[in-house]
Formats: sequence, C-alpha cells, structure tokens
Amino acid sequence: MTNFLEKARQAFNDGTLDQAAQYTRYFLAQNPDDPQGVHLLATIALIQKKPATTIALIGRILPSLSDRDPILAGRLYQTLGRALLMETHYEAARSAFVLSVTYFPEEAAAHAGLGEVFLQMGKYEEAANALSRAVRLASKEPVIWGLLGEAYAQAQQYEQAASAYKQAIKFCPSETSFYANLGAVLFHLSQWEDAKINLEKAVLLGNEKYETFLSLALTLLSLGKILEAQNIFENLLKKHPENLHIRLNIGSFYYEIGERHKAEEIFLSIEQKAPDSELALQASFNRSAILLEKGLWQEGWDCYEKRHFFTQSKVKSSLPLWDGAEGEGAVALSLEGGLGDSLTFLRFLPLAAKKRRLKLECPAEFQTLLSFMPNLDLKNLASPKDKIVARQSLNSLPYVLHINEAPSSEPYFNIPGEKETDLIGLSWSGNPQYAFDKRRSLSLELLEPLKDIPHIRFLNLQREGECPTWMEKPPLHNITDLARAVKRCALIISIDSLVANMAGAIGTPLWLLHRRGGDWRWKHHFWYQNVTLYESSSDETSDQTRWFVAIEKIKEALWAWSRQGDRH
Repeated sequence: MTNFLEKARQAFNDGTLDQAAQYTRYFLAQNPDDPQGVHLLATIALIQKKPATTIALIGRILPSLSDRDPILAGRLYQTLGRALLMETHYEAARSAFVLSVTYFPEEAAAHAGLGEVFLQMGKYEEAANALSRAVRLASKEPVIWGLLGEAYAQAQQYEQAASAYKQAIKFCPSETSFYANLGAVLFHLSQWEDAKINLEKAVLLGNEKYETFLSLALTLLSLGKILEAQNIFENLLKKHPENLHIRLNIGSFYYEIGERHKAEEIFLSIEQKAPDSELALQASFNRSAILLEKGLWQEGWDCYEKRHFFTQSKVKSSLPLWDGAEGEGAVALSLEGGLGDSLTFLRFLPLAAKKRRLKLECPAEFQTLLSFMPNLDLKNLASPKDKIVARQSLNSLPYVLHINEAPSSEPYFNIPGEKETDLIGLSWSGNPQYAFDKRRSLSLELLEPLKDIPHIRFLNLQREGECPTWMEKPPLHNITDLARAVKRCALIISIDSLVANMAGAIGTPLWLLHRRGGDWRWKHHFWYQNVTLYESSSDETSDQTRWFVAIEKIKEALWAWSRQGDRH
C-alpha cells in the first residue's frame, strides 16, 4: 500500500509544495481526521499564503484533539496562531500561541510566535518577555534575536535592543536589516559614530530601504556632516517625492540649517495632504517654532500643543488638564524637556500663580530657584495639605494663559550676590546626548586665544570635565550653584544651553555662540535682554572652520570690553 503521507513529507522537504499537497490529500481521503496529515496540509496552505484554508483545516480537527500527543497539539496551535496572525486576528492568534506554549513549552517557535503577536498588538514588554524565552530555547536563531531587538526598540529599551541586534548579526552577518536596525537603535543611544558604521554596512550589503538611508542622513546630521546629510535627504526626496515621512524629516533638516522658508513649505504641505494623520500633527508642531519666531503667537502656541499627540509629553493623570481658568483647588505643573527649556518657561509661573495655587513637580534643586523670583507670590504655591484638582505642563502655560504677544525680556530671577566686574563666565559644551550637540558645541582649544586679553578673569561654567589653569572653577553641584556663579559674572559667553538661559533669566549680559539655524527663541523676538549673537559661519564638520569667524569677532569685542571702565 502506498504511503502517501511519507511521499508528501518527502515532497515538502524537497520544496515541491503542490505535489506535497496532492499526496497529503490522497492520504486524507483514506484518513480524513488524521491530525498529522491535516497539520501538513495546513502548513502547506500557510506557506502558500492561504491562511483561511489553514484555519479551516485545523479548526476541523481541534474538537477531537487528544492530550495524548502534546507535541503535535502544540504544533497545531502554533500553525493556527501563524495563520490567525497573517489574517490580523491578533487576539485569536494570541490565544492559539498561548495554548501552543502550554502544550509544548520547549518549542522556541511557539514563544517566538507569541512574541510576534504581542509586537503587532503594541504590547512590547510582553513581546520582549516571550521572545526572551524563545532565545533561551534557541540561542543561535538570528530571526528570533532580531524580533527581540525590535520588541526592545519599540519599548524604547535601546541598550537591550542593541545587544539583541548584535546577537542577530553574530549568527547571521549577511542580513542587512540587522545592521540597519542596530544603527537606528545606536542613533537613539546618541552613539553617532557606531550608528554610522552599521548603517553604512547595511547600505554596503545592499539594503535599499528608504528608512535606512533616512537613519543614515539623520546620523550624519547629528555628527555635523551637513553636506553629506543634505545629499542623502535630497536624493531620497527625488526617489520618493510623495513619501510624507521623508518630507517631514527633510523639513526638520531645512529648519535646523536655517532654511526656514523651505521647512515651512514642507510642513504645510504635509498638514494639507494628510490633515488627520500623526505626521500632520508632527508637521504642525515643527511649524510652531517658525510661527513663534515670526511673532505669530496665538497660532504658534496652538501648533506647539500638538506635541502631546505624538510624544510622551502628555501629562499622564486621571486629573483633568488645567485650562488656565481661576478656581478652587491646586494645579500640579510638570517639567518637560531639558532644564534650559524649563528655566525659560518659568517666567510664566507668576501669572499662573495669580489664577490658581500651584505645585511645581520638579527636583528639589530646581524648586529652590522659585525663592529667587521676586514677581512670584510664594503664598500662592501649594502646600502639602492642598488638594490637587488639575494638572498641566509648565511648557503649556503660554497656551492656557493665552499669551498672544512677545514675552517680557525682563530678568525674572533676583540672585543674591555681587557682580565681579572683571569676571567672564564661559560655557562651550552641552549635553552630548542632544541630537545636534556636535553643531552647537565647540572645543575648548578654540577659546584659548581669549586668555591673553588683559584685565579679565574667566570662570568655568562647565559642570563636567577638567578645568584649564587659566579659568577659575566654582562649585557647580546643583542649579542654584550655577545661578550664583552666573550672578558673579559681568558677562557670559556661552553656547545655547542651560548656562545661556540662566544668564538671560538673571539679566547678566550674554554673548551667545549660536549655531547656524539654531533655536527660534534667540532670533527676532528675544526672550532676554542684553543678548548678542555670534553665529557659526558654515556647515563644515570641524569646529575650527565652523566657529573661526565667530571666535575672532568675540576676541575683538572682548579686547574692547576689557578697556571699558565702569561695568556696573
């Protein structure tokens, strides 16, 4: 008697699926409820992208399935889960994979399938847990390592994602997507050079996905390689003129290098072409900086609020968002963004405190600054006994308070202490985790010519790093220490950082080393008094080329400043 099932398995192993299916049907004609025959035919249908057939076949025998063969039961549920996943029936697929794992817990593919379902459901922590179990059972399987990397990346656990992708590359060094994904993760970790190496490796191996080139362009931008980044961005736009994701990133690139008109046109086009999409919300938020720079305050703050719909800045609470109205009960305000941003938006606190009692949720060192705000009535700050009835972000105060004009440039901190008329504070380097820090920061060596100017002392306002012998190093353990140090200075020379914002808030004259493009707040509507811009002159990679002209101008101005008399 012909063993059709054996012939079917042989044909399946040889890759002749149609012949395998025919032999399996012959076998099932004689043994219609044989689970192994049904499983083989269902598997063939799945490979041939006929998931509905797979579901029907397995569904036919599940009611009669016995617990006597848990391995076969586990594999049947695994195949069913795959078919349901292909049909996007995610909850049903999850249930099938859970049963597969229950019947056959030693099967790595079952755990991997469960992880894939969780990925599709947006349950990234559960996905990582399932896929971690899978790699423990199949530690040399690159596909599972790649899926684990994706789960960690989606959960924004980038260190773990990088480790998983490196394992995937170890076991399959020819797979381009692993290098591309590792590069994208390293970008998020601010490891720009390593990101560039892996993304270029992906391209070298033949990866032609636009996402890979986009990640490479963004990485080059973060490395300060403007011309290389621009070349990739513009080639992407030629190849994919209707791709709104690419257009959004190119708009951000044009904004960053100072071509505001081009950026605004791109952002507006995205809002018009996909008005209800997340990309449109991002474009609207990006455009807010251009509007605010122009002094279009109401529209600018409206667009600025769009950030809550696609970032993690949304205040997470069961309490309602405060709308700026007067009333009973206290309002909790949360910080958002970097400390420099928070320092800038503190100027709106006194006005908000006239409407409601406020609790600023911030580190203790930041809370101390409130005692230095003469226009803030401290009695309007909430006590521990006050009931919090609403919440809001500090950065949203201009929106809820309907600030429709340029904010006052008057200093809003009154720090005790005396100004030392020959003391200049210096800050030349920012947080290296910031995406554009390479463009805003400069090397200490470029400032060394300043030390030869007579009748001047210099104060190092960098919190980290060694202090050169020609500068004094004050204690900078917290933000209050920084405020006291800035208060001592007659002049601050700084990049766009917390130090620059502190100088403005205190009223200390500021010479700002401003990267080309740069933040809108330093442009036409100054938020601070006594600010002089010294802008980088090119988009070259080297500090020497980018900042040479600005440093020369500062040196010349500082010579004149040193010859002044009374600087009070």
